[in-house]
Amino acid sequence: MRKIEQDFLNNKANTEQLKALRKHVNASDDAQLGADIQQQWMQEDLDTSEVDTDILKKIWYRVENQTRGGHRIHSLLWKAIQVAAVFLIPLFMFTTYYFYRQKSAYENGEVTFTTDKGEQACVVLPDGSKVRLNELTTLRYNTTAFNQYRREVIFDGQGYFEIHKDAKHPLVISSDRLSIKVLGTIFNLTTHRNSSQASLELSEGSVDFSHIASGRVVHMSPGQRAVLNKQTGQFAVSMMQEDFDYYTAWNRKELVFRNTPLTAVFKELEQTYSVSIKCNPRVKLCEQFTGTMASNNLQENLEILETSFHLKATKYGKNILITTAK
Repeated sequence: MRKIEQDFLNNKANTEQLKALRKHVNASDDAQLGADIQQQWMQEDLDTSEVDTDILKKIWYRVENQTRGGHRIHSLLWKAIQVAAVFLIPLFMFTTYYFYRQKSAYENGEVTFTTDKGEQACVVLPDGSKVRLNELTTLRYNTTAFNQYRREVIFDGQGYFEIHKDAKHPLVISSDRLSIKVLGTIFNLTTHRNSSQASLELSEGSVDFSHIASGRVVHMSPGQRAVLNKQTGQFAVSMMQEDFDYYTAWNRKELVFRNTPLTAVFKELEQTYSVSIKCNPRVKLCEQFTGTMASNNLQENLEILETSFHLKATKYGKNILITTAK
């Protein structure tokens, strides 16, 4: 790994090395990363007096683009990465957050942000609006047209939107078979291309939620939740049965359950941690659980369920067997 890190700093790392470095950083704890950063920093004799802070805001996008695109990063960027290493490396953490404000440097084309499994991100749009992306989410917008002609983003996944008000330039969110028009508001949106449903929970402001093929439009008010069947174009709109924080628990790295049957709890854990959970027939899956768990600590979550329902969880790699405790 030390050789890969050195190749990274010397502009010699290839695509596979970049992926390996990212995997290593994601798997490292804060103490280990801190030691690595300090050691690398002390070894470098760099003049940082002329560093432009705007460059640092663009580095993550460039690194991510080069990792996915299979090309090496230009020398100027590598030099910036050397100078900014103490800020950069934490951005690769398992629950990474990165902030990016688009400048005029990208005059033509689009900017794309993508989160992988287990990652989250916060994107700052050119108008100051913020979009927090959950894992496996993509957001894209045109750097030239945004603000000048219209505010528009293309979105797939789950996101928490805090949109600045601009009556002359409503924000339009385009996704699979749907469109959302926003003036200024806060809402949670879930729409995956491989899912037949999309949902939106509105906290503040108002939005127009549209199904493109049917032309149906729902005007939403604060406190409402809309679920769209993307195949039929039918909307189900109601007041939120839970508070807004319940639907945005992912944004706080939480799993929230309210009178949830154990069978649904285990399914949620399977999806969150990419594991397979099998239960002994004696386990009463109809029993209900109410509580809040961290979404980044499987062992702790299993211990909570063991204590609450007198169960025993045995792990075999990615497989977990749930039995009744003796």
